Amino acid sequence: MSDAWRKKMRQIMERTKTRTLLPQGLPAGAKIAHKTGDIGSMVGDTGVITTPDGKKYIVAVQVQRPHNDRRANELIRRLSAVIYPAFASQAKPSAKPPVPGSSGPAASGVSLEPSSPLVNQSSLGPDKASPAEAPAPAPAPGHTAETVPPPAPGSGL
Repeated sequence: MSDAWRKKMRQIMERTKTRTLLPQGLPAGAKIAHKTGDIGSMVGDTGVITTPDGKKYIVAVQVQRPHNDRRANELIRRLSAVIYPAFASQAKPSAKPPVPGSSGPAASGVSLEPSSPLVNQSSLGPDKASPAEAPAPAPAPGHTAETVPPPAPGSGL
């Protein structure tokens, strides 16, 4: 995208009229260029936040909810209020990023795999079993089990 189009896009996003989601979690002096979305069962806000000292970060929050449940809006506001200080307190990045692989978890031998499950599966009940424990879906009429692709990870099937 050219610089001119990037500037135009940012100007459009700075004029977003809905200011009830991410902007509500930001302190005075922070600037946001963002785009909201609401389709009843989902609500979200995505934006570029600039701190008063010029640091920038991007945040995107999408929440699936019962139809028009306002608690999702409150969740987005609270997340914004938690995320901002975490990024605002970080040092401004240097002009030259580190060489990939020269530092960080991979370089120090730290495993990126969780050491324990993130969710206690037993607390979810039998109808919320993990895909590995759930029975395979029945093939559609006219199909055999071999022709039905497995459910996509994270699809909830």
